[in-house]
Amino acid sequence: MRIFDGNALEVVVDSFFENISGTTTTGFTLLKGVELPKSLLLARAINQWVGGIGIVFILLSFFYPSKSLFSYAKAIGIEKLSESYKHSFFSLLFIYIFYTFLFIIILMILGIDPFNSVLLILTTISTTGLAPLNVFSLDWSILCVLILCMFLASISFTIHFNFFSGKFRKLINSELLLYLFLIFIFTSLFYLATGKDPITSLFYVLQTSSSTGFGMENFDSVAKSLLILIAIIGSCSFSAGGGMRIFRIYLLGKVLANSPHLIFGDKGLSYSGKIMESHDLVIHLLIIISFISLAFLGALVLVACGYNFQDSLLQSVSAVATLGISPIELSVASPLATKLTLICLMFLGRIEVLPLLIAFLKRGELEVRTYK
Repeated sequence: MRIFDGNALEVVVDSFFENISGTTTTGFTLLKGVELPKSLLLARAINQWVGGIGIVFILLSFFYPSKSLFSYAKAIGIEKLSESYKHSFFSLLFIYIFYTFLFIIILMILGIDPFNSVLLILTTISTTGLAPLNVFSLDWSILCVLILCMFLASISFTIHFNFFSGKFRKLINSELLLYLFLIFIFTSLFYLATGKDPITSLFYVLQTSSSTGFGMENFDSVAKSLLILIAIIGSCSFSAGGGMRIFRIYLLGKVLANSPHLIFGDKGLSYSGKIMESHDLVIHLLIIISFISLAFLGALVLVACGYNFQDSLLQSVSAVATLGISPIELSVASPLATKLTLICLMFLGRIEVLPLLIAFLKRGELEVRTYK
């Protein structure tokens, strides 16, 4: 079935755009308003669901030696939950599947038909947000279920693992507490800025922080600025969500608060009771700088394509954070430069360039290059 029209280059770019948008769990689409067959909708939802568990980690787990996963895992916040990373992955895959079926059943009980329930949960639990229907028109009870689903998808898989393992004392950590605090603050600010009811305000904040991104209204500059900030911060480490991660924001705050001690070397930086090595800290700070730089660079390219700066910045941040909220109207008629720019931003934002390098380069070589 031919979905896109045009010359060979346009068809290839448009098809790749749709695929990379699903695999990276961003959720942009050039097919808004186009009626697609159910088979294609289901295939696209499955693609998103696979992307949510982490396509890169899936490939590494199956085809890369377990010992070689150590450096990559440390850089992106993946914790070793059992005797090996491979075993940890399969444990988390079971949890991911369990939540998927649980929320599908809940939506069916609440009156959503089976097909739309499957599509809606596959796109929500993966934090993609490419929904088959307008979620903002749904009953408040369904919105609450989606809020819970987005929240669970945006917190660390370590928390879920500890919950299913009965380690309830390990459920609360500094990152989760900071995340809950930020959700409360941003929901209050969004409520004041837009006048939306509390549930809708919480929905907007969670769909942005979890990088689900079901959609957005044409908000004013204050609300858009809030969404940009929320998207940049993102969700917790080792989760299906995107953004810079709460863990790195927490580290950045500790670095700024303890900078004199760190500079003069009389005190190390601790997290969860452990002293963080300096090269690991440098990598996390470089990822923060790379994320912000990439977002601004992408925004400048979009401005050159004719869009205003604030919409371009939100669009660029949305792509790098794999959020999928699109203040710019995307379609097959969008400029080729816009599509290619967003493809690059989605890909680089999802894989986090530095951790990818760490996965395939010797750690010692990378450290030498980092400190030169």
